[in-house]
Amino acid sequence: MGGIGLAYEALGELAKALEYGEKALAVAREVGDRRSEGAALGNLGNVHSTLGNPGRAIEFHEQALISDRELSDRQGELGDLVNLGSAHSCLGDTARAVTLYEQAVRIANEMGNLRAEMIAMEGLGNAYLDRGEARKAAELFEITLIRSRRLGDRQGQANALGNLGNAYAALGRTEKSLDFYKEQMLIVRELDDRIGEVSVLGNLGNSFVELGEIRSAVDYYQKQLHLAREIGHQSAEAAALGNLGNSYQALGEIQNAIEYHHQALEHDRKIGDRKAEAADLGNLGNAYADAGKYEHAAEFYKRALEISRQIEDRVGVANSLGNLGLMLANLGKHQQAIELYQVQMEIAQETADRRGEAHALGNLANAYCELGEIERALSLYKQRLDIAREMRDPRGEGYASWNLSLAFDQTGKRDEARAFAENALIILEKIEDPNTHMVKHQLSLWQNVS
Repeated sequence: MGGIGLAYEALGELAKALEYGEKALAVAREVGDRRSEGAALGNLGNVHSTLGNPGRAIEFHEQALISDRELSDRQGELGDLVNLGSAHSCLGDTARAVTLYEQAVRIANEMGNLRAEMIAMEGLGNAYLDRGEARKAAELFEITLIRSRRLGDRQGQANALGNLGNAYAALGRTEKSLDFYKEQMLIVRELDDRIGEVSVLGNLGNSFVELGEIRSAVDYYQKQLHLAREIGHQSAEAAALGNLGNSYQALGEIQNAIEYHHQALEHDRKIGDRKAEAADLGNLGNAYADAGKYEHAAEFYKRALEISRQIEDRVGVANSLGNLGLMLANLGKHQQAIELYQVQMEIAQETADRRGEAHALGNLANAYCELGEIERALSLYKQRLDIAREMRDPRGEGYASWNLSLAFDQTGKRDEARAFAENALIILEKIEDPNTHMVKHQLSLWQNVS
């Protein structure tokens, strides 16, 4: 029963995976097989995590952890800690996730289990990535890459390369992340890892979005969609549809975007992925907001917020509040937007989400600029800049510097404005950001005026 459930989970058929997982748990309990019971609890927890129910997943994984500790099953305990770390990351509780992964790394090290230690380190790196500490994450992923090469573990190498790609993407090093993804693609194709290939195609598409090459991104997302359908991976198919929706929105093809997002929403509802459903609703809200249909957008954002609260996804709650705030700002309701941004920032601080905190600070600063409270905005932009530098996030530092430049210009402090713009230009040129031309244009205007 448990094996059948795992097979359905691998195919993205999560409702069936849940059904067979529950049957496996019932059988294990009926015959008094504690080890099989622990395995079934862990499998059910993983399915609930994939379904976007991290709170429910934690319940199963904690039961599995108790069982494995009673049986003195160190290997099982190690797996439970990794699974709990993943579930807490999904909840946005990255501080707890880091603690759990560190325990897993320690146990794996004590057991001399190098592969398990690499898996735990991978989870720890991803937790740091979720916290916005991409440099720490990259350091851990470098270690897992070196070790997997030493062990001749090709799948481990592929995973490490993909993780490094994600870390460098978060650092704004898009060209570097592309190199990692391309190397990862060679390995997953060598291994005939079709599910891995679907994931890499999506990441390659994301990289081209960051480079502003949206048509190239669409090509990769179409390949991702085709392969996901070919292998029958429903959750990957839904992800590809969402990626295409976001790309067409960036191209200004709003109706196309809406159609793809509706398809993604339909797929995620079918497989029961609540977290993805909330993301789809948020994407639809963004598309309708771009079309100027703010009432429609608000309805989608509110539905996304409701689901995120139901599944206790605090990061999702913060994102939805931020989206609602941006919509209110578009309507000129900046004071109401500020109230939502404040809650967004509080959640980010409580969950140690530094990237989310930076976004909230930027939103607040923009709103205060619109209200003419420039000094207050400057203070918030400086806090955003401090976080970007602390995280060693070049893109964040570049944009924070650019915002400070524009704000100083509004106060008539042209020298400060020019200094921050020049800093922004150096950083954005270095990471080949597609919006570098805006900074160059503004600097040339100031040069002509002076």
